[in-house]
Amino acid sequence: MYARWNTFLCVAEEKSLTRAAQRLGYTQSGVSHLISALEEEVQLQLFIRHRNGTELTAEGKQLLPYARRLVSAAEDMSRLAANLKGLEWGKLRIGSFSSVTINWLPDILQRFGEKYPRIEIEVRNGAYSVIEAEVAAGRTDCSFLIEPSGSQLSFEPICEDRYFVILPADDSLAEKKEIDPQALSGRSFIVPAEGTQYDIGRIFAGVSGGINSKYDMGDDYAAVEMVKKGFGFTILPELLLKTMPLSGLQAVPLEKYKRIIGIATGKGSYRPQAVTAFIQCVKEYLAKEA
Repeated sequence: MYARWNTFLCVAEEKSLTRAAQRLGYTQSGVSHLISALEEEVQLQLFIRHRNGTELTAEGKQLLPYARRLVSAAEDMSRLAANLKGLEWGKLRIGSFSSVTINWLPDILQRFGEKYPRIEIEVRNGAYSVIEAEVAAGRTDCSFLIEPSGSQLSFEPICEDRYFVILPADDSLAEKKEIDPQALSGRSFIVPAEGTQYDIGRIFAGVSGGINSKYDMGDDYAAVEMVKKGFGFTILPELLLKTMPLSGLQAVPLEKYKRIIGIATGKGSYRPQAVTAFIQCVKEYLAKEA
């Protein structure tokens, strides 16, 4: 039952039998067989097959929230059973965003894997909004995140990370030790991957005169390239700058503003021992790197 409904969820989310098969590690014919068997079981057509993918039928859409609860409950039961046996085996689903994924996660996963070799790790990397939604919906067990604005998650801070203004080296602000956000009023802002929500939005909320953000790149590296070409400035966190090529540019700390990086879990949800062990592993890694 679990395999069929989990496959149903994957196809619904990916809108493609091929992408669902890749995500699940099945063959496309295997996914098609599971969906056909499920449709026969419930005696309903759940998907409309198109040339370029699939979409849920009206009946499939009505069943979707129940399928999510069923799969989530089955996974909770599996994790509880693993938890009762200790940390010998199990699965841990982790959400992360690019600067953490690039700079921290490989070493952390290596350390965790050496200590708990039989725990399977699944990582989902994405934008803040995506990983926040994933952990809130129970699709990840824990996620690296900056301090969320809502109260639907439990959040444990682990470190602070300063924001820097990225400017051409010959800009009038490039010689400053710190930059007050108000000094950026009226300038052209190159929007990085984060967008203007979360911390970036809060930084500019009190700037009188506003910020001109007509260049929305949706990608940090693309934003930096736009700055190099003289289209404006961007703002990036210090952790990301460790891997960012900044030749011809100047990175100046943004006055007073830092992001709080932490690990988020579903509020009030059952926390497997593997999550607790992973958080401890993260703290040990950061303590050693400090």
